[in-house]
Amino acid sequence: MVQLRPDQLQPSAHDTINSAKLSTLKNESTATIPIQDENKYLVEFEPNDPENPKNWTSLKKWTVVFAITLINICTGLAMTVYASIGDTMMRDTGASHLEYISGMTTFMLSVAFLPLILSPISESFGRRKIYLVTTSLHALLFLPQILVRNIAVIVVMRLVQGGCSSVGNTLVGGSIADMFDASDRGLPMAVFSLFAIGTQGVGPSWSGYAQINLDGVRGYGGWQWALWITFIINCISSLINIFVLKETRANVLIERRAVALKKKTGLPYYATGTAHFNPRDMYLSVKRSFQLFVEPIVFALSLWCGFLWGVVYLILAAIPSTFEAAYGFNPGQSHLVLISITIGSVIGFLSNFHQQALYRKRAARSVNNKCAPEVRLYWSCAGGLLFSFGCIIMAWTTRSEVHYVIPCLFGLILLIWGIYVVYTALFNYLSDCYETYASSAQASTSSFRNFLGAIFPLFSMKMYEGMTAPWASTLIGLVGFALAAIPFLLIMNGSAIRSKSKIASQLARDEERVAVQPTLKNVPTLNKV
Repeated sequence: MVQLRPDQLQPSAHDTINSAKLSTLKNESTATIPIQDENKYLVEFEPNDPENPKNWTSLKKWTVVFAITLINICTGLAMTVYASIGDTMMRDTGASHLEYISGMTTFMLSVAFLPLILSPISESFGRRKIYLVTTSLHALLFLPQILVRNIAVIVVMRLVQGGCSSVGNTLVGGSIADMFDASDRGLPMAVFSLFAIGTQGVGPSWSGYAQINLDGVRGYGGWQWALWITFIINCISSLINIFVLKETRANVLIERRAVALKKKTGLPYYATGTAHFNPRDMYLSVKRSFQLFVEPIVFALSLWCGFLWGVVYLILAAIPSTFEAAYGFNPGQSHLVLISITIGSVIGFLSNFHQQALYRKRAARSVNNKCAPEVRLYWSCAGGLLFSFGCIIMAWTTRSEVHYVIPCLFGLILLIWGIYVVYTALFNYLSDCYETYASSAQASTSSFRNFLGAIFPLFSMKMYEGMTAPWASTLIGLVGFALAAIPFLLIMNGSAIRSKSKIASQLARDEERVAVQPTLKNVPTLNKV
């Protein structure tokens, strides 16, 4: 419970007059009231305030990171497990290959566009409620897919489920930015990226065997057993969220404090940046995401990250069949190859420690322990090249006369390593550039990359059949090589580009003003009982 000092609990005569005068005060930053009253009743976090998420203990922060990372794992499993159970699902439902693939596409389209609404809303209304509702619904939506052997029902459920999965891709970055300062954000973002990308390999590695070895057990097809296992994992995640997940959005926590003070004292305490839902707020939230998307920085990074993410889903759809044709693998063996995605992610995670050391070294020279966001992009320069080389190596070594370890070790692992460091760098870079609106910026980027993730599986098989696997993979590598110029351009010209961004430049000016001239306000001291 929040309380004031004893001498502040009883309103004075002056306070009573002001209370009557300000009785119509709204909890909005645009409210116009005398400056002395504004300073007196404005509630903010104090220095070292324990309720400020950035002042939480390391244990509390990492407990939340664990919970939201598990949400991300469940999101990855929902997509990748489905991608590996097509054989038995098409057999039992009578679906064509296109109908089956449409379950992947509708899922990813929903993942792509719902964040444009959910992420900005979370910045005004809080993240925890959105996490709890969407993860619980996400788990329950597995049941109709398992129990009804009808492809139309499955596709519709996948569409809704994709929207629930979107929070695992977009809100996590904002939650991490809520809790960690820029200099400490690298490690939690690396952990998030490790599971976001690494899970893409874990799901198919076991579900491919599940559809073979559990097929027909207790009357269920192999694909149904794979979904049962995924359902159980999602239920565990939902229960953990209820007990562990805390609200991290600062303005929501401050508003709760202001409401508690107002109720306790009868005085018009208020907080800035609070929001009340109405259709216009929804419109402005979506508009803000689109405004961020068309900014040069966000658009360029969305294009690059979107292409790389599309390649991940192209790999899920096309690479297993390529290994089956080259080495005679069964579906279980061919999908086990995708564990290379997880290995590449782990290597990327380890390399991120060097990227973080580079950032901290540069930040130590600055006044406020921060440096230019472009420092986040150093390793992504190497990542773009690793991706291209990995694609070309895989293209020309996936053949019967070359041992399958070679295309896995020097092809798949190398290109996933590159994707990982790019993915991590871009999330950190956007968080540094658009701290207050990190979730909106990341939602814009995530929407585009997941849109491409939805489109790539539709043409991947035809592309690999028409061009042959070597030339198809070579084309992908060359396109990736061209896009790898983006981080070099941002490192050389990022400051100038950001200065032309209305949002990024305004946030930078606000931060500089606070750092140079701290504002002293006459705000009541708040203590926890």
